[in-house]
Amino acid sequence: MPTPRDPDGRAVLPLERIEALDHVVQRRAQALEAGELPYPEDWPLPPCLECGASVERWGRSGGGEYPIVFLFFPCGHGVVADRVKTLV
Repeated sequence: MPTPRDPDGRAVLPLERIEALDHVVQRRAQALEAGELPYPEDWPLPPCLECGASVERWGRSGGGEYPIVFLFFPCGHGVVADRVKTLV
């Protein structure tokens, strides 16, 4: 079954998977800033979910009333959450 796409061509993934990726990327950034990660290559960023290429940087946008979107650099691929997180 092909991966669903949004109008911009980004892969649409379940919100739970996007949130898990978000947690890993944020935790890595916190560890790096706190000096707990002296060798960043020991904890590389997850690869691009589209092409599997090494990622030098992740861009994040959205949240709140908009779906979370990740863009991967340098390949330029992206993923988007399938829905907005609803707060109870």
